[in-house]
Amino acid sequence: KGIPPRFVIEKGEVKLAAWERGQSRATVLRPVQIERDKVKEDLLKKLRQLSGTNFESYLETLLVKMGYMSVEARGGPSDEGIDLLCEMSQGINQVKTAVQAKCKQETKKVGPKDVRLLRDVLPKFKCSQGVLITTTGFTPQAYDAATEDGRLPIILIDGGKLAELAMQ
Repeated sequence: KGIPPRFVIEKGEVKLAAWERGQSRATVLRPVQIERDKVKEDLLKKLRQLSGTNFESYLETLLVKMGYMSVEARGGPSDEGIDLLCEMSQGINQVKTAVQAKCKQETKKVGPKDVRLLRDVLPKFKCSQGVLITTTGFTPQAYDAATEDGRLPIILIDGGKLAELAMQ
């Protein structure tokens, strides 16, 4: 068809064809990164508009797609600080995880109180780890609370990381 090939076969391996003369890898990939950043921001805007229940439902679906099993939604007024319970099995390792979801507007950050509340209920539900997921970010005090010495660490997933996980 007169179109340069996108792929070549060399030594039995399929590879991308060579870049056109004068184009660097950065020149070609920059527009892709700009579009990717735009998609992430659009996703976060939509997630921030969800109700708490719908955000939890979205996370439930995302966790299933990420390979978690036995994903159980618990959100509501009596959730005891845990919105989702899930398990991941990797070989002989079985990890039960408690997830707290915080759907907030862009200017609102999650503080240390939510981190400590999640950590305090992990033993009751026999969870080996806790994950706090938000559509925004965390205060410096929340990061400190998540990594307190002598305490089980809490994994913090901010809006940017959430969007990355969703895009994967």
